[in-house]
Amino acid sequence: MGRLGKALRLARQVGVVDAVRFLFADLEKVYVSRYGYRFVPFTDGGWLYYNGLLEKKTFEFIASRLSMYSWFMDVGAGYGEYLLLAASNNVPAVGYEPNPVMYAVADFNIRLNKYEGLVKLYNKPICSMLKATLRVPIPITRGSILRGVEPVVTYRVDCMVPRKEEFMNGRGLVKIDVEGYEEAVIDLLKKYLAETMYDLVVESTDERIGTIEAATNCYCTEIESWKGWRVKNYYCMC
Repeated sequence: MGRLGKALRLARQVGVVDAVRFLFADLEKVYVSRYGYRFVPFTDGGWLYYNGLLEKKTFEFIASRLSMYSWFMDVGAGYGEYLLLAASNNVPAVGYEPNPVMYAVADFNIRLNKYEGLVKLYNKPICSMLKATLRVPIPITRGSILRGVEPVVTYRVDCMVPRKEEFMNGRGLVKIDVEGYEEAVIDLLKKYLAETMYDLVVESTDERIGTIEAATNCYCTEIESWKGWRVKNYYCMC
């Protein structure tokens, strides 16, 4: 789908104004998001995620609740948009993202905002997310920071266990978006962050959210759904 097609689809989802802004966006220009942080999009996806357009209700939900938490973790951090959101609210954050393109864009924008002291980002999945080989389509982009990333569709990556960072005291918020590995990630969090208190924002389905509630002793409610998609975002109070 070309940019015009994406803009037309976006117009139906979030309105004409944001769709037109997207259509004429310069992907290598510095912008200021509606949430206060600066970003260079580099890709169409970067523009959409940094502006909170693809998960608008989830973005607004997390933004409204960050003040309740002492720290934030994003497993499957993507372009790092939620990490920037947390840091812009002075909440220390850690993210895990295996895709090298998304990691490169996120790392650039963390540095652009001088958030290195607030955000840690690892270019690895946590262990149970790992298959023998991860197959990820890597877009060719004009963005100068991505020219050193090989435009291949298959790469191998080491994994790591989730770490309790030095700032993870008090209750935190953990966001999980790992394309079907949610239960495995939750098992790892229970094992390696056993003494840590946190609530969850998790992408899952109605069929699987009950399993997640039983495994975590959390109560989950829907935040956001998308027409034509089975997956939804849920907030789980634990």
